Amino acid sequence: MGTRLEDITSLPDGLSVEGDLDLRGTGITSLPDGLSVDGWLDLEGCIGITSLPDGLSVGGDLNLRGTGITSLPDGLSVGGSLNLRRTGITSLPVGLSVGGSLSLRGTGVTSLPDGLSVGGWLSLGGCTGITSLPVGLSVGGWLDLRGTGITSLPDGLSVDGIIYKDFLNNGETEK
Repeated sequence: MGTRLEDITSLPDGLSVEGDLDLRGTGITSLPDGLSVDGWLDLEGCIGITSLPDGLSVGGDLNLRGTGITSLPDGLSVGGSLNLRRTGITSLPVGLSVGGSLSLRGTGVTSLPDGLSVGGWLSLGGCTGITSLPVGLSVGGWLDLRGTGITSLPDGLSVDGIIYKDFLNNGETEK
């Protein structure tokens, strides 16, 4: 069972949480430098959070849905899934590592970093600004390209599941 701190507005520098940290809907406005969470970190609805600290470590899922996040720190590593739906994210940092799935559905992201590796599925549905995929993209599950501007697939693309895209705008699923 995770920790739920409903009235929290700040956390101490260097905080280390061996389990999960549930801050959904709190008034927190920033995360401390050196924060380490072995389990999942849930910040859904924390509109006061606009950035993440350098050195953030999350062993499980990181849920940023509905936060004020507009950028991610370079080298961010998430052991589980990363949910960025309903955020102001427009780009992803170099060196981003996601062990689980990555949801960018409906964000303003316009490009993905070279060499991006996602252990689970990658959802880019509704990311109208994305017109190409990076060379060397690796996806461990399905890849959702519906509602993007992508019209071709790059050399070196590796997808372990189905690729969803209406290349002909007829709603068919490409495999």
